[in-house]
Amino acid sequence: MRNIDETELIQKCTAGEEAAWRELVRRFEGVVYAVSYRILKDRDEARDATQESLIRAMRALDTFQQGKQLRPWMCRIALNHALRLAVKRHKQLISLDERGPADVWSPLPDPAQITERWEVEQALHQAMETLPSAQQMVMELRLGQGMDYREIAEATGWPIGTVKTNLFRARQRLIEQLAALDRDEE
Repeated sequence: MRNIDETELIQKCTAGEEAAWRELVRRFEGVVYAVSYRILKDRDEARDATQESLIRAMRALDTFQQGKQLRPWMCRIALNHALRLAVKRHKQLISLDERGPADVWSPLPDPAQITERWEVEQALHQAMETLPSAQQMVMELRLGQGMDYREIAEATGWPIGTVKTNLFRARQRLIEQLAALDRDEE
């Protein structure tokens, strides 16, 4: 079932094939979890949100437009559900302070390199925190999930121009903040 294309997978899922549902979950559980985690900042809540998002996707799969990509659609379901949970629980949206379970720390042999990498990561995380939530969200979808502009637009429901504008502004702000930190250290 792993070599099956998305169109056939959707057809089998809507026909009620259990193996197809398992394959759908296998393919998209990681990305749905990553989106949920970045918004909720809590692993247990993200796991619960992932399960609920996958259930919602299964229930709504018959409304999926053929010819579109499934990944942005799944991300949009996860994004909407996690945002509703975050608002409901009065949580601050999208923090990059903590590492997600998908983040892999590869130890470097030189302690100075480890320290330098940690300092750069901390500076980047602090700079990301200053971005408006929309800019944080598009940066996560672009950098964290590797989505292109069209996929981000589908996932957020925004026009591509809005996605590009938010990404441009986020990048500019990050560059300015990191440059200011660099100047302060000199």
